Amino acid sequence: MPRSIRERGDFQKRDLEIFQYLWRWKLSTTQAIAYRFFPSPKTAYNRLIELKQRGYIELQVLDSAGWKFAWTLTPKGFRVIQKDLPLLREEGFRSEHSRHDLLVNACHLGQWLGNVQTDQDVFSEQELRRCDFATFPDWVPQSDEHRPDGYWYVPHKGKKLVIALEVELHLKKASDYACCARFYGRNQSITRAVWIAGSVAITEALRSAFDREGTDTAGIHDIIALEDFLKFHWQAVILHGIEQGKTLSFVLGNKPQ
Repeated sequence: MPRSIRERGDFQKRDLEIFQYLWRWKLSTTQAIAYRFFPSPKTAYNRLIELKQRGYIELQVLDSAGWKFAWTLTPKGFRVIQKDLPLLREEGFRSEHSRHDLLVNACHLGQWLGNVQTDQDVFSEQELRRCDFATFPDWVPQSDEHRPDGYWYVPHKGKKLVIALEVELHLKKASDYACCARFYGRNQSITRAVWIAGSVAITEALRSAFDREGTDTAGIHDIIALEDFLKFHWQAVILHGIEQGKTLSFVLGNKPQ
């Protein structure tokens, strides 16, 4: 019987970690992978090219001009780590909306890209979508009613806070935002919902929905403008919400870096 890929010794431990990282976050830039896994961008690039040549990862074009790319798994790469993943209710690994998902990654991981501390945690949209509810950590809401772009779990004054992430690039129907508002109104375990809003129209639609549904009396929702996030990242200032005037870094309990 032919030996498995792992038995042939084709991989370093770091390769498998990269494959799992790409599954969890759907796609990533060379720079982000280098920062997280390698001593230098050059070393990262050389190894990624080798894994690409072997057919385990590939480059996904991000712009119409063909100048921007991100790494993603191939079916072959997914099969390598599939048995190591939690029990899945839905198989899959690709990003259907690459720009959106890269922004989610940048916002979700931020200053934690290199390492998430032991008293912090994150749960990605991929995990929310693909993993069986039985494998969810006990702090992650189990619901198909609405799926945020992920959750943070952060310490605050001796307890832990569950903070949802929503990256909203395109204006949706008022009924969609009403459903979101009701979801957060019913899930009291979610302390905050941080929205990255792609336009003033989206910001106003969100505020209208929250006011109409009466679900933000405790100040659950914080809204940050996309243009501010792109400039200042976790130091972007919240425009609307109970933490208005504070930064995303403040909400996450993170010290400025």
